[in-house]
Amino acid sequence: MYNNFMRKCSDIAKSRHIFRRHYTLKCAIVIILVALLVVAPFTGCNRKKLPPTEALFTYLEDLQYARIYGLLTNKSKKAIDLDTFSTRFEQIYGAIAVSDMDATLVTCDKVDEGTYHVFYNLSVNSAKLGLFDLNFNATFIKEDNKWKLVWDPSLLLPNMQEGDEARLTNTPAYRGEIFDTKGDLLVKNDTALTVYANLDKVRDGESLSRIAAPLLDMTETEIKDKLAPFFEKLNQNDDDDADSEDEDPYQTKSPIVKLKAYPKDDGLDELIQEQLLELPGIGIEDSYLTPIRYYPNGPIMAHTLGYTGVMNEAEAELPQNVTLTADSIIGKSGLERAFEQTLRGIPGYSLSIIDRQGHVKETVAEKPPQNGADLHLTIDLALQAEAELALMEYLTSDMSGSVVALDPTNGRVKAMCSYPGFDPNIFSFPITPEQWDKLSSTESKNPLYNRATMGLYPPGSTFKPFTAAMTLESNALSYDFVFTEPISHDLWTPQGILWSFPPIKRFMTPPGQLNMQNAIIYSDNIYFAYAALKMGQQDFYTYCQRYGFDEAIPSDISVAKPQIANALGIKDLKLLADSG
Repeated sequence: MYNNFMRKCSDIAKSRHIFRRHYTLKCAIVIILVALLVVAPFTGCNRKKLPPTEALFTYLEDLQYARIYGLLTNKSKKAIDLDTFSTRFEQIYGAIAVSDMDATLVTCDKVDEGTYHVFYNLSVNSAKLGLFDLNFNATFIKEDNKWKLVWDPSLLLPNMQEGDEARLTNTPAYRGEIFDTKGDLLVKNDTALTVYANLDKVRDGESLSRIAAPLLDMTETEIKDKLAPFFEKLNQNDDDDADSEDEDPYQTKSPIVKLKAYPKDDGLDELIQEQLLELPGIGIEDSYLTPIRYYPNGPIMAHTLGYTGVMNEAEAELPQNVTLTADSIIGKSGLERAFEQTLRGIPGYSLSIIDRQGHVKETVAEKPPQNGADLHLTIDLALQAEAELALMEYLTSDMSGSVVALDPTNGRVKAMCSYPGFDPNIFSFPITPEQWDKLSSTESKNPLYNRATMGLYPPGSTFKPFTAAMTLESNALSYDFVFTEPISHDLWTPQGILWSFPPIKRFMTPPGQLNMQNAIIYSDNIYFAYAALKMGQQDFYTYCQRYGFDEAIPSDISVAKPQIANALGIKDLKLLADSG
């Protein structure tokens, strides 16, 4: 009889894809009950008396909570309403991001003519927990001549009882660190100095909030919001029966509440620390409570390294972030953002059943974290520091600029900095609106703006060798050409054309003939302005395109797309001469 039933179930599964198919999120939430109905022994596992399957297919196609809820017994509906029924499934299977389920019947046992027990296995594929199995036991009874499902919390998760709840715990992966070309540490994982409250030891939340507020530079309301579980516990204690000894409904899930975090070095005055530690329930910790990203060299290389921060709502919607929690720290700019997937690794998760006292009753499934990979750069920290120092010494407070140093043999970046800069360590802690305005305002010269990669600037004299190459390739000039037009006091006015602009000026007089070789050696403006004018606007622009001067530069971090000229192109002879 059992084998016949299993063969029948197999036939149904093959023809209608009941037992295995990919589901959307909502489908994944309700498929437990749907799969259960397909394998349920409505007629004692006799394949000749299997119930009509048409209604079951309708449930699969419509996936309406109300329809599934309608399959419960009358007594079950009194124990749980539709909203609670739907929400409890969503809170578990939606939270773990189920993508696929596979239900398999294990056995069905007849208790009497009107009662059956169904044992089945559910293989779950979750984006957060991976692949794991759940073994369920469900009871069906005959009610009003129809088979109905008896509600029990163990249909949510095996062994779950009334009063239990499911909890998904995140175990962050160790974020990869960043090193320079010689192995010097540029970015590391660290922890902040954290002031916390142990709610089990707090005596008076009101007094604590009032006294601690000025010491922590917080408002009383901010601290009370942090201590909300403590106040809720007190309110419950006033309302409930104090004589009840069966359970402790006031036990909070986590008695430790972080109030504020500070940099380890100079974030919190020692005297204030002593005053805080005198308050009942207050503690200070610096080894594990608040993991942070630490940049030991401060502003040096800040734009290239970037910084990290709490994931926002828009970032949480991205497919690559589906396994992260709302408070996850991700790369926001620079290499931290560009190599986010490499650095952050994959967080671990555990799904547990928590009893009324807040204790872990059973771990249903868990997936350990996979740590991120370290990043080794071509940048030399010593050269980078020299470039940063040169910028700071050369530029005044009202100026800005950048330096990029490349290895000419392979194009590798050895140093890259932008001025003014910022200290990425400030983003490890909440920043004020005033701080953000200063970092992003034009009055402060936009310190967050990376001029080395995003700024569009004329290349200046570094372009002259390309002008020489273009004139030779286009036959506008020969290598032996000598410029002989009159130059007065290092000023030249083009001859034979309508020139209504100021004369072109050079900054030194080359010795000997003004040929191409001397023009390059002495960076002669006049010679290369003449060369560009000889080429003409169209040829000059075409050769610039051929050389790739309007193509995006391949880079590990975002780089602005270069352009040969503005939207109007090379609009006059003066711009053509200057471009050359």
